[in-house]
Amino acid sequence: MIDRQPSYSRIPYRPTGFTLLELIAALAVVAISLTLAVPSFREIMARSTTTTIANDLVGAFAQARAEAAKRGVQVAVLGAGGGADWSSGWGVYADSGRDGAFATRVAAHGAVADGYAVRAGGGASANRVVFGVQGELVGAASVDVNVCRSDRNAAKSRFIQVRASGIVVARRDTRTSAAPSC
Repeated sequence: MIDRQPSYSRIPYRPTGFTLLELIAALAVVAISLTLAVPSFREIMARSTTTTIANDLVGAFAQARAEAAKRGVQVAVLGAGGGADWSSGWGVYADSGRDGAFATRVAAHGAVADGYAVRAGGGASANRVVFGVQGELVGAASVDVNVCRSDRNAAKSRFIQVRASGIVVARRDTRTSAAPSC
């Protein structure tokens, strides 16, 4: 007679799961990856925020220029703070009464993110950029606006220039700007 053992007894035992050594190695790889990725992520966020603020401001200038031509009156972008620091926001206002009051609000933008700054200068008045009915800049040959990063790196901050023709140019590096530096 043949002695038969049940088939389950011939299957070798294989433990499942991770050993402590494998877990520590995996955690070390994750830690090293995060150490390399976090500084890059911070730089991406700083660039993104600076570019967003600059694009919002360029959009406000374009809207003011278009509204001036459409309404047939001067339209201004005014800094909310009343001076050269526009960090607390800005707005687009039309001079509907043609009295220089700029009382008709067209659009408004709130304060920029904490740590970032917007500084205007290089024109007749640092707290306003005025466009005439033909889209030209009124009262100044040009106006410069700096969008400063939270780390105040002038080479990586944004520089916006409104030229006499009303054309708006934006670029990186504020070191050649007439506006207050970052």
